[in-house]
Amino acid sequence: MIYEIDLNSPIFFLWGGLFTKNEGDPWKHKRTEHSVNFEAIMPIKNDLTLNINGENIVIKENHFYLAPPNATISSSTPTNDELSFYWFHFMASYQLISSENQTLIDGINDLSALKSQTSLNNTVILPTSFQLDQPEKNAVLINQLLNNEKIYQYTQRGNDFYLTLLLISLSDDFLKRLARNSTNKVKKTALIAEWIRVNISNDLNLATIANHFGINPNYLSRIFKQEQGLGIKEYILTIKLNYAKRLLTTTNLSINEIAEQAFFYDAKHFMRVFKQKNSLTPSQYREENSQTTLNSSMMDPSAPLPKQFGNDALKKMLYELVKENERGPKI
Repeated sequence: MIYEIDLNSPIFFLWGGLFTKNEGDPWKHKRTEHSVNFEAIMPIKNDLTLNINGENIVIKENHFYLAPPNATISSSTPTNDELSFYWFHFMASYQLISSENQTLIDGINDLSALKSQTSLNNTVILPTSFQLDQPEKNAVLINQLLNNEKIYQYTQRGNDFYLTLLLISLSDDFLKRLARNSTNKVKKTALIAEWIRVNISNDLNLATIANHFGINPNYLSRIFKQEQGLGIKEYILTIKLNYAKRLLTTTNLSINEIAEQAFFYDAKHFMRVFKQKNSLTPSQYREENSQTTLNSSMMDPSAPLPKQFGNDALKKMLYELVKENERGPKI
């Protein structure tokens, strides 16, 4: 099942958080019945097994799962494993499309051909489930969204725009995966970019990568920047920094430990580069981006009505928006 979400219609963030539990602490997802909102789930530590609309679903670590509106979610059996997953609810105008939808096919071909604006420019395309190629990047965006939710501001609409950016990033992840498998694919460096992400290390560099793929380093450097939008050195650094940001906001590891796990030479080098790229020290970044809604095995995710939905006129508009979704699949 593939959802086409309209970016030209309002998208509303409802609530979300990061659920964590320790190994040996039994937990079972309580039965919940959704209304007209989506729930997105992204495990970051171990797989998550849920019963969704009567079907047992295994959501694997670093995969994205989108539960549809009006879904019923529960756990069939308790789990004792260590577990962490992001979750968030939202409302949006959408319709179902098939994998044979012509606009989707055109968009994938546009992506394969490196067009700056594709046929999918005004939509978010998300399937029920897929493996994330950039889980660290999307985890950073989720943390920013959840952190913004906790900040007192004159308006809560900023949450909606953080959510929109996150949905676009998730859609981009999914569509680029489809484009790599397209018969019309042009990008020569897609496989190389994925290999770099999987094989990141302290000493990974252009020469090592070029030697592994049997490519001239100068040619590889030029074509990689042309197709991926940034050089190999910058790409490697971006992967390391995104992973460090994830560790900063989801663990209590020390700066030294994070520097080591994110494959920096040492803590001083890590702190210098981090501040240069983010205008914040790692400690400052952690302080400003760790105010997420944190659930534990003792507390299940709750579903309060967000403050911005207290206005009756806005509620009416939301439900009118939902009625637009009652259209058949678009082929």
